[in-house]
Amino acid sequence: MPLILNGSTGISGTDGSAATPAVQGTDTNTGMFFPAADTIAFAEGGTEVMRIDASGNVGIGTSSPGARLAVAGSNAGGTLYAADLNNAPDVAGNGVGLRFQQNGNLTNYIRSRFTTEWGIDIGGTSDVARVTNGGLFQFNSGYGSVATAFGCRAWVNFNGQGTVAIRASGNVSSITDNGTGDYTVNFTNAMPDVNYSVTHWLTKDNELNDAVIFLRTTPASTYGTSGFRCYSSFRDSASFGNFDSPRITLAVFR
Repeated sequence: MPLILNGSTGISGTDGSAATPAVQGTDTNTGMFFPAADTIAFAEGGTEVMRIDASGNVGIGTSSPGARLAVAGSNAGGTLYAADLNNAPDVAGNGVGLRFQQNGNLTNYIRSRFTTEWGIDIGGTSDVARVTNGGLFQFNSGYGSVATAFGCRAWVNFNGQGTVAIRASGNVSSITDNGTGDYTVNFTNAMPDVNYSVTHWLTKDNELNDAVIFLRTTPASTYGTSGFRCYSSFRDSASFGNFDSPRITLAVFR
């Protein structure tokens, strides 16, 4: 077919190919060509590198884009589909996001629902993790279904004898020594309220007598958003009282 040059429609009449693009510069195997109806493609070095199909989908590294943006890599046949209304839905069939496919067999999704939630699929079935529009992180890790994860908000491992020394911690800024077996745990970042739960483990003299030791907290009024006060105590057949523990571990959940 001859090349047509028209003052109204421009250049037309030739489709070209990846090896010989219809529109090219001095490099004759690099440029733009038209491989099918309503389709535009681009070639570099005689090889197609990008295509816009008749549906307006853009494919990079693939001539069959299945989404608004499909990026295919050479690593084990992996393909990334972005902003995919049809192939990265939520369980109700709605949403946009990313779809990762390898060799056409395994499809993994990261998607946004129209309710502003984000979900993650493994294998293209249903959510295995989710961030809700209320900011809750949910996942299925032996629960049997996707459920909200309640994380440890603070933890500390410290030596309560002599000068109190923190061995390791998370969201604990310091330990205040109020007296024998009497400590205040101070949070780095305050809790949202005082309705948190504290769990513990500690020793008296060595690792063998843990069973006779317990941790007790002062009345609920001493639970604060910035920290809490606690006591290391022992009780045996003859006595009861506080003591400075060589090892106390505490974890706060909310």
